Amino acid sequence: MTEHNREAVATQGATPQPYGWLAHYPANVRWDAVIKPEPLFTLLDRAVANHGARPCTNFLGRVNTYKDIGALVDRVAAGLQSLGVTKGTKVGLFLPNCPTFVIYYYAILKAGGTVVNFNPLYTLEELAYQLKDSDTEIMVTLDLKVLFDKVDALLQSGALPRAVVASFPALLPSAKSVLFKLFKGKELSRPQDSKAAGKIVLEGQLMSRSAKL
Repeated sequence: MTEHNREAVATQGATPQPYGWLAHYPANVRWDAVIKPEPLFTLLDRAVANHGARPCTNFLGRVNTYKDIGALVDRVAAGLQSLGVTKGTKVGLFLPNCPTFVIYYYAILKAGGTVVNFNPLYTLEELAYQLKDSDTEIMVTLDLKVLFDKVDALLQSGALPRAVVASFPALLPSAKSVLFKLFKGKELSRPQDSKAAGKIVLEGQLMSRSAKL
């Protein structure tokens, strides 16, 4: 319950009706606790400050602490701002469940942008429809062919102004990263060789831009 709602209840002299599930709440948890309005990314900032050394993500054996993720979020947010992301800029996430999603979700919010989530199973036609409907200006994806090739098609058609591409192997533990490149390299795209390369920013380039701010 927000402070505004609490005051409204008090003003009207009404008593909030109990709910059946409240009987299962721990004794020290209040259902009407005041929720302080604040940006969503402050939850991550607090977790970084209070639990920095604890695991935040574990992706196929590679663990990132809250401190690791917090630092990456700040760098990516600065990089996105260098690309022109500001209040209200629509930034799409065309990603599977992976640390990249977590990092860019919070980074977009910190940069002032609006997150637009795209289902990684969407067809090209479905992507194009949501892209236009949402006014998405930048799309974030991985260099996996199954994802990047669709984004590349949107870039080449002019439907998408710009894309940020992160490395999938970089998400893996070092040994798995090397093995993936050796045995599954055909599943990776080379964004730098795209006809739309001028519209593509690799994650490494994004990080470099953030360092200059």
